[in-house]
Amino acid sequence: MKPIDWINSTLRNPETGEPFELLLCEIAFLDRCFELDDEGRAVYPEQTYSAPMNSLAFAPFAVLWIIFACCWRARIRALRAFLSSSS
Repeated sequence: MKPIDWINSTLRNPETGEPFELLLCEIAFLDRCFELDDEGRAVYPEQTYSAPMNSLAFAPFAVLWIIFACCWRARIRALRAFLSSSS
């Protein structure tokens, strides 16, 4: 099962109870991160690494920060394009 399918089928919006909806940039990010090569191996194996017990809390926050940064970068670009076209 792909991570995106798992997120869509398992996670729920706590406010509405509806399935969690990923933004297009989050879907693109996850597709790229968990891409497989022709032999079925991870292109970016760093996404699934093992670490000591105390470092487990860092990995999810790092991934969330990367997603956040990518999403905001796309929104800032769209805003700049909108502002430059309206002037």
